[in-house]
Amino acid sequence: MKRIVILVMVFLFVLSVPVAHASVTIPIGDFSEGLAWVKKSELYGFVDTHGNWVVEPIYETATSFVDGYAFVSNDDGESYVDVQGNIVSGPAPDYSRRHSEGVMVISKGSAYQYVAIAPDAVVPAETYEFAGTFSDGLACVTFGPEYTSAFIDHQGQIVILMDDELGRISDTSKIKVNGAFPAKFIDGYAVVEGFFSNTEGTKTGGDVAVIIDLDGNKLYIHEEESEIRNCGNGIFCIYDSDKKNYYFADANGVNLTGEVYSGKFEQGRWNGYDTIVENGIALAGIDRKGVITPCFIDMTGQVVIPNDGWDGASPFYEGLAAVRKDGKWGYINTSGEYVIEPKYNVARPFSCGVAIVSTEEEWFIIDAQGNVLY
Repeated sequence: MKRIVILVMVFLFVLSVPVAHASVTIPIGDFSEGLAWVKKSELYGFVDTHGNWVVEPIYETATSFVDGYAFVSNDDGESYVDVQGNIVSGPAPDYSRRHSEGVMVISKGSAYQYVAIAPDAVVPAETYEFAGTFSDGLACVTFGPEYTSAFIDHQGQIVILMDDELGRISDTSKIKVNGAFPAKFIDGYAVVEGFFSNTEGTKTGGDVAVIIDLDGNKLYIHEEESEIRNCGNGIFCIYDSDKKNYYFADANGVNLTGEVYSGKFEQGRWNGYDTIVENGIALAGIDRKGVITPCFIDMTGQVVIPNDGWDGASPFYEGLAAVRKDGKWGYINTSGEYVIEPKYNVARPFSCGVAIVSTEEEWFIIDAQGNVLY
């Protein structure tokens, strides 16, 4: 198989640089769980996919829904609301906007603890030096004078202890987990980042990243100066800062695509859209005599949707990808066919069956056939 040489394509997508694409302000977030926040007269509320108000605009701040709840605040204080707009947790100090699985993380000084949002949520009673949000039923926490890291369940039971069996690499060295960046499970896998240390915890080497499963099995240990992003569905994007190349790999670290260069901002930060893999297709940039243009590849590195004159593109979401041609955005399907012709100044990713788009003068909610819903 001929290797395809692919380079980073920093696509100009609306959520990365919104001002560059529209003269009209778009006061609406992307849809999550059927609702999106909307800003009206400097206040926030939530609408459904047809633009109907479900929660009237009475809040000074609002976030998108996660697992059935959204954070809001106004003069009455900070709280969480459910998808009907009911306040499910009253105002309290030190509320956190970090939440998942019906549980939020709050901090008081240097102590972190979990508080239930959902009426039937079970939360650990302990406090921690640091605490991450729950995913796949587990959360990464740091505790104790040695800053031990572990994954716990909702009852606070340690399921995976990071500095014992999991952390040990050899008889003399182990992984000291970086507690400031708690790992998170996605589709049954997590990337644990840290550095080499001896059995007493003293740093002895460089950075290391480990892919683990829900049973705590070490599937892959990456010992190079690299970054690993969990793309979901058992696919990982690995960036080598020395070689300046990327590749997509499976959970065992097997290189699937060859030299794929995708997934970074120019500043070196991860671009969440660029590393999305849906149905085995990923967005990449291909170098044609020094000119980088977007295309789509499969997980063998083959170009499956070649460039059709696009100078910008986004990954696939819900079977559609936004592409920009002649300065306008439209959408293609996984066969590379235009489902919605390029005619918008902004085209956000599809979510909940709809997308937010705009022209020079107006913004709209459209469905997957391009019909205007609002």
